[in-house]
Amino acid sequence: MIERIILNIEPRDPYLEYLFQTASLTSRRVVPMLRPSPDDLAKAKGDNDMVLRCCDRAYRRKTGRDMVIFHYQSIIVYRGFYLTPQGTVHTTRTLIAKQQIEKILSDILEDPANLREAYRKNFGLLWGRRDRIYADPRLFFARSGLSTSRGEPVPLGAMLRAMEEYPEDFSVPASEWHPCGVPQLIIDFQYDLPDKDGGWDWNFHRFCPVCGEVTFELRKGALRGDRNRLSRLVRRTMTRYSDGMGMSGLTVLDVIDRLEEEQAADD
Repeated sequence: MIERIILNIEPRDPYLEYLFQTASLTSRRVVPMLRPSPDDLAKAKGDNDMVLRCCDRAYRRKTGRDMVIFHYQSIIVYRGFYLTPQGTVHTTRTLIAKQQIEKILSDILEDPANLREAYRKNFGLLWGRRDRIYADPRLFFARSGLSTSRGEPVPLGAMLRAMEEYPEDFSVPASEWHPCGVPQLIIDFQYDLPDKDGGWDWNFHRFCPVCGEVTFELRKGALRGDRNRLSRLVRRTMTRYSDGMGMSGLTVLDVIDRLEEEQAADD
């Protein structure tokens, strides 16, 4: 999972420095660092952080399509596109560059697989504050990275509601090796890889409400009916609570940030 992106901003062009720093303002999970030392970078980087090298090239590209590229964990901006032959800044093209940088950053953080990992890792917080999520449509319809068996995106609140309203379906007995000895919640289910017989294996992720541990169980294709049944219940819940609304502009990362801020304020 990628929790934060650290921008290692190398260009000494003041305007390009400003461009990278303003592009980082779209998310609190993007941290700009202006020409950090290796030690400073190592201290700032967490286990789940990605460091992107931000640099520039002078070569002038013929089309705006290649103005900003993402290559080997580097964001490269071509100065020749947004600078005029007289050395002045082309305002419109600079705005395009900023938008392209923002899209690269959002594509990394908001990748469905990354959101899904964030959902599982922070499920204890989300489950404990689910009433808060239910009360705010923006949080309820945040993108979770989860999807049904038909590939439909599942809003965060709908998934939590399904587990709460169909407890017998989403509960499984505790594993013999698990010390808490209480039923666990199935919080995610997805296919893994086709097995040697052409069937599918499925990952069922489980949450222990006592210790908060999330574990997973690999089930063989013969049990794929379990996933389809759970998926139908999630779709039923989505229909019941959709009220004609689509997904909100938030992601589960935004919800986690909001809940942590409120929790800190309460403390």
